[in-house]
Amino acid sequence: MGHREKNKRKRKHERERDNEKRKKKKQQKHHDHNSSSSDSDKDNRFDRRLNALREEKKRKKKKEKEKKKEMETSEEKKARRLAKKLKKAEKESGFTFDDEAKYTNTNNPFNDPNLTSTFIWTKKLAAEGKAELSLKQIEKMNRDRTMKNLAEMEELKRNREARDAAREDLEMIKRDEERRHNSDWYATEEGFLLSQAKLRTQIRLKEGRAKPIDFLARYISYDNEKIENIKDEEFELVDPVTYLRGLKIRDLEDLLEDIKVYRRVDPTDNSVWWTDFCTVVRHEIRKLSNDVNSTYARESVHNSVQNDITKLFKGKTHQELALLETQIKKKIHSGEPGVDVEFLEFTLQHLHVYMAKARIHEQHQEILRCRLKKIKEEQKTEKDRREYEPEQVSRQERGEGSNGVKQSAKLKTLSVQLDELDAMDDDVKEQQWRLLTEDEMEILTLEMYERGLYSPSYGDEKEAMPGIEILDEAEDIQKREEMMDKAENGSAASTSAGLSVIFFSNFCQVVV
Repeated sequence: MGHREKNKRKRKHERERDNEKRKKKKQQKHHDHNSSSSDSDKDNRFDRRLNALREEKKRKKKKEKEKKKEMETSEEKKARRLAKKLKKAEKESGFTFDDEAKYTNTNNPFNDPNLTSTFIWTKKLAAEGKAELSLKQIEKMNRDRTMKNLAEMEELKRNREARDAAREDLEMIKRDEERRHNSDWYATEEGFLLSQAKLRTQIRLKEGRAKPIDFLARYISYDNEKIENIKDEEFELVDPVTYLRGLKIRDLEDLLEDIKVYRRVDPTDNSVWWTDFCTVVRHEIRKLSNDVNSTYARESVHNSVQNDITKLFKGKTHQELALLETQIKKKIHSGEPGVDVEFLEFTLQHLHVYMAKARIHEQHQEILRCRLKKIKEEQKTEKDRREYEPEQVSRQERGEGSNGVKQSAKLKTLSVQLDELDAMDDDVKEQQWRLLTEDEMEILTLEMYERGLYSPSYGDEKEAMPGIEILDEAEDIQKREEMMDKAENGSAASTSAGLSVIFFSNFCQVVV
């Protein structure tokens, strides 16, 4: 079916080309033979009329097609689009020959006399009972099958798109789960980094090579409620701004970077305190760098004016400075004539620094009050404990005295006394121990403990084990003194002999 239509179109194009060639040849002949102008005019009029008829026919056909589109239903529209897709698919999948290889039924390298016609599988049609179908019916059947295949392809395409969408949804859900899981890991990592930073601080403090950030971290950790019960090394609580004294610009810049690290790993706790301290450190850097023109103030601000501003802010609380900041901002935005905006902005920059210092100082005073309260509580606890210990000792002594009285009373109730047991033979003593009850055995054991108190008793020489030599104390001391005298006399004799040999050798050398 596809090959036939293509061949028809090719033959049509060939006829049109042949007609054009003939017309050109005729025109050439007319020009060569000086044909009359009337014939050429007739041909031109005929061509123009033919072209006009063709254009009119195309226009009518286009209008009819548009009307048909407007009147058709949704099913007809769907069928038309499927047919259009089918036609396009046939055109794309059809076998085409090159312009040089124009094969026909009679002239082709395959020796196929039905090359340009539709292939009909007669044996299959006969097996299916469709051998009597006409060519149009077979073509219609093939067309319906193709449309059905296209519909299945569309359905498969939709299913594939649905699967892709579901896969994307699953991947998005998985990414969300990983993000939630990683958020816990991020929190754990931040906690680990904070603990490592604190550990480095402790190590440097112990080794005596502490940096300014270590003093600040130790100071601010003292105010943390989580470590109130931890007994660290005692240190003097001073105003943290004093840690900046004597630092150079490079040291202050390093401190600023260290503070940024602490703020990154610990963004929630003490964030306001770290922000205020960053403001103070930047102020110190600007003050040391003397970069007044570009970063801090203008040249017209005199030193005396700066001193007046410093006196104005010094000694005020954070609340008073905040009220002053509100007034200055209101005056800047008022737009009143004669207001020196640059001077007010310069004053506002100074004010922010003093507000940060005031907030740090107020927090320092609060920490000192808490520490004083804690020291008083510890002293009170220690005092109560010392008062309680003598009472406990006296109670124990009274308890021991009463226990001794009770113990002596219990001994009188025993059937056998401890002295009687000691006087008995070993066999009789063993039999008597077996007859005692647990309470009687406990009473006798306690009595033996109180009499002996783990002190060894003196024994007779005859009771010593064989092989053990018993020495007399006086004889042993005398023998040791004799041995010491012999050792001293022997060392003195050897020393004198050595000196005599050395003296003799030296004397011989002098004589020689």
